[in-house]
Amino acid sequence: MNPGPFGLTVPELEAWCAERGQPAYRGRQIAVWMYARRQTRFEAMTDLPAPVRRAWDEECPIRLPQVDLARRSRDGTEKLRLRLLDGEAVETVIMPMRPAEGEKAERITACLSTQVGCGLGCTFCATATLGLKRNLTSGEIVAQLYIAQSRVAPRRLTNVVFMGMGEPLHNLEAVSQAVRVMTGQPGMDLGPRRITVSTVGLVPEIYELADSGLGVKLAISLNATSDRERSRTMPVNRRYPLDKLMEAAKYYARAIDNRITFEYVVLAGENDSEADARRLAKLIHGVPCKINLIPYNPSSLLEFSRPAKESLNAFRDWLYPMCPAVTVRYSKGLDIDAACGQLVAGAAGGSRVA
Repeated sequence: MNPGPFGLTVPELEAWCAERGQPAYRGRQIAVWMYARRQTRFEAMTDLPAPVRRAWDEECPIRLPQVDLARRSRDGTEKLRLRLLDGEAVETVIMPMRPAEGEKAERITACLSTQVGCGLGCTFCATATLGLKRNLTSGEIVAQLYIAQSRVAPRRLTNVVFMGMGEPLHNLEAVSQAVRVMTGQPGMDLGPRRITVSTVGLVPEIYELADSGLGVKLAISLNATSDRERSRTMPVNRRYPLDKLMEAAKYYARAIDNRITFEYVVLAGENDSEADARRLAKLIHGVPCKINLIPYNPSSLLEFSRPAKESLNAFRDWLYPMCPAVTVRYSKGLDIDAACGQLVAGAAGGSRVA
């Protein structure tokens, strides 16, 4: 992708302008137009000199991905397939949610991708069947939020989760830069506590993100309670076993002074026994956290089974006395393959967008 200045932070925009013979303060002006006023044509940026606007629209136009497929779920979720400038595609999901207890306004969450495909090979995730094609740039990541906001206007997106295609910490530099754009001033009006980065457990990068000062929330995809079982379904565990992962989780929780989330995809007959529940409680002991139990979302590409509701509730009840912060989270967008683990940027079943 060649997005011109799109996806650059304010200091980077100031340097970008200086390299082109303009005062550095023009960078902040461009940031206001792009991120706050949502304008991607230089010609419309009226506080820039007219000759500069014309030259930059011709020499370095701001070009964003295009929505070429959109599907809407019965529950209001919308899944977008975005065509990148090199012809690759990723999927972005927009999830409206009823106000949580104590909240007045509707929450609207954008689920963003960070890679084309994924190279981590988790056996229960459809995205993993693609392999890793390439990392997204910070501009391509920020563009997803920009496009998602356009889809919900005049309402506003309230939360961002990096839980789409790819492993965010496998592309940490671009993800960190995108977060700085989203939270910077002028920026896209998001606080760091409204952004969650998910990972399968890249331990060195967890420490790096903790020390970055970004202050975003962390979700760790756990999904098993022993190294043997986790290594079978999540190959990353062979490099970073559970004891190392739990230490990193504790470090992160201390760094941001907030609890982290453990995502636990429940696979029928695989990781949903009472013994699993007891091992899970023991494993996360001492880590400030909450646990999201996610029933497996089926894919025609994979052979796992979704647990029955009774089995899922039993697992929750086994856990609950030992781990009070336990929630069963039913993924939105299941009927349009927009739920966790289902994103493959496929063309089937979509409605083309003009």
